[in-house]
Amino acid sequence: MLELLVVIAISAIVIAIALPSLSSARESAHIAVCLSNIRELGQTSAAYIEDAGLPTEPWHLGFDYSGGAIEKVSEYVYGGFQAEVDHPVLGDKLDTQKIHTNERPYNKYIAPGICNGPVDTYICPSDRFTATTKIEAPCSEPVVNNSPSWMLNGNSYSLNWNWLDAPPWNSKLAYYTKIWDMSAAGREMLRLKVGGSASKFVLFMENPMNAYMQDAKPPSGSHGTSCQTQLGVGWHKQVSRYSVGFFDGHAAHRFIDTRYSSGPGYETWPEPYTLSGFNP
Repeated sequence: MLELLVVIAISAIVIAIALPSLSSARESAHIAVCLSNIRELGQTSAAYIEDAGLPTEPWHLGFDYSGGAIEKVSEYVYGGFQAEVDHPVLGDKLDTQKIHTNERPYNKYIAPGICNGPVDTYICPSDRFTATTKIEAPCSEPVVNNSPSWMLNGNSYSLNWNWLDAPPWNSKLAYYTKIWDMSAAGREMLRLKVGGSASKFVLFMENPMNAYMQDAKPPSGSHGTSCQTQLGVGWHKQVSRYSVGFFDGHAAHRFIDTRYSSGPGYETWPEPYTLSGFNP
């Protein structure tokens, strides 16, 4: 009996030691898949730039739309697939719900011929919650819902548009209904993103990073300080470490200080934070 108890005790110790290692290995595998997905988005971005003749605008949203009224435009419909449930924070009449999967620009490369249903490239295997902020309330804490982003937004990965509050030639929030103005601002901003600067400009990111960066400000203090003081936890269970895709096509899982629009090796705003014609 004593020998049996000793064996059981040893087994329990071995299991206790092994479980964290197994969990870490599983998460490392998920990160690898996540980065592979983001690299594919980067490759697709390059193909879209070349085919669409838009060398500075990989996320131009000039697609045909036939799904009815849209009240809010999101950073998810460059690709992704139709969300089949109402968003618990943003409601219905969202582009993520209305725009058909086969009408989204990147899907002619990633999922040609698809009509509906999930597309694996847009799903992070660790996507297990959705963080949401509203552009009209940048100082509110992100609302976290236990449903995954791929379910609520039809995409785990958002496109970077946090560098722009509103088109300068229109009233604030005008791009909710005037998507062309958002695209025009993107052309101007991305015009200078070449060479080394392209290797650190964030183009794609996990949903939680997108939410926590909504009020990010330049570290110089030139545009004030962010009202978001907390660093969030990403899907891969690490504080402020996220899977990120850059304008030159490479991807990395790394620390991002979401209070700031730039840091060592990354930027989400153009430098020097102003461009001819507008002040973000």
